[in-house]
Formats: sequence, C-alpha cells, structure tokens
Amino acid sequence: MREFRLKSLDHFLAREMPTWGSPMLADGKVYVGSEDGTFAIFAASKDKKVISQVDMPAPVYSTPIIANGVLYVATTTHLYAIEQKK
Repeated sequence: MREFRLKSLDHFLAREMPTWGSPMLADGKVYVGSEDGTFAIFAASKDKKVISQVDMPAPVYSTPIIANGVLYVATTTHLYAIEQKK
C-alpha cells in the first residue's frame, strides 16, 4: 500500500492551483478543480505527476464526485458527467 501525504498535496496546490473544493482521492489518483477553471488529475504519488488536465469554461469550486463509474464535475455554470466510452 502506498502512503499519500495530503499535507504535501496541500502545499503543491497552494502554489500551483487556487482551490476551493476538496481534492478527491480514488483509484490511486487525486482529482481537483480550481478557481481559474483548471481541472486536473494527479497520480497519488510523491512526484504528483499530472495524468490529465483540462480548462473548464468556468471556476470549479466544488469537490469532484465519482459514482457508478461516472466522474461529476460542477463549475459555477454547469454540471459535467464524464465517463469512459464503452
């Protein structure tokens, strides 16, 4: 089992991404949105490798949610449901 230190992530996010919502940890990844509209997925590891990043059209102030294989991301204007193509 890998150890993931949220304190380390907090320092990283404070420098790199102004966040309001909480990061979500799932499946070995950290999902987080920012005030400037950036939504990123990081590896839950010491190097914080960016797996994916997208610029949303509005700020992401909420915590992302995963339910039934769907990632939900709310901006100040829309709710996005993102899932893998089948």
